[in-house]
Amino acid sequence: MKNKHQQTMLAFLFLLAAGFVNVAYAQKGKEVRKYTKEVEVQGAKSVKVELNQSAGTLQVSGGSNKLMEGQFAFTNDEWKPAIAYAKETGALTVKQPGNNRNMNMEDEDKNEWQIKLNKNIPTDLELTVGAGQSTLDLQGMRLTNLLLKAGAGDFTVNLANTSLPKLKVNAGVGAIKLDLTGKWSSNLTADINGGIGEMTLKLPSTTGVRVRVSGLGSIEAPGFKKVDGYYVNSAYKKTDHMLTIDISGGLGSVNLELDK
Repeated sequence: MKNKHQQTMLAFLFLLAAGFVNVAYAQKGKEVRKYTKEVEVQGAKSVKVELNQSAGTLQVSGGSNKLMEGQFAFTNDEWKPAIAYAKETGALTVKQPGNNRNMNMEDEDKNEWQIKLNKNIPTDLELTVGAGQSTLDLQGMRLTNLLLKAGAGDFTVNLANTSLPKLKVNAGVGAIKLDLTGKWSSNLTADINGGIGEMTLKLPSTTGVRVRVSGLGSIEAPGFKKVDGYYVNSAYKKTDHMLTIDISGGLGSVNLELDK
């Protein structure tokens, strides 16, 4: 009996120890490195900002008094972004290291970018995002051009009250939400190459809008009517400025929504 009791206790202690090891591992996880970087405008009258993230979570917003305030968190030292600024040309780049184009992220991995840009300086913005989730709250920024290359994931882009003159989106796989509402003081020309997934455009009711959609997939456009191949709102040809949007090549659904 004594030997059986000892065997039982040893088995229990083994399982308990194994349990503690698992708990300790789960609690510890992977170490998260943090990196903070600020970039001053340094006299530039306009800037070109290029953000290139291979995979992870990206949050971009305006409101900084500096050119950029960046906070980065990652579990692999090789994922630390490379940041460069040429004050002579006003060119700022924030890039994932080149050999990490196809990052293999595990469940416990983290690669989070939180970037705040200057709201008042005219900005030509280019974003290349691989896989992950991106939230771009760019409302009210003085954008002169926006190019978004989206990979796989969910992308939310708020461009309300930007009066952006030129927009180009190359969509990948996933969902894209674009908010183009607000007051417009210029015309917008937007070229959107649809991917595989759902695309939602929130559009103003008080500025003229015309949208052409081509490709495979469904289209929902309540509040719009079809004129000469375009979906147009009730303000079409009645306002000083107009949003002209061309959506092509998509294999998913397109939803056009009017603000209220």
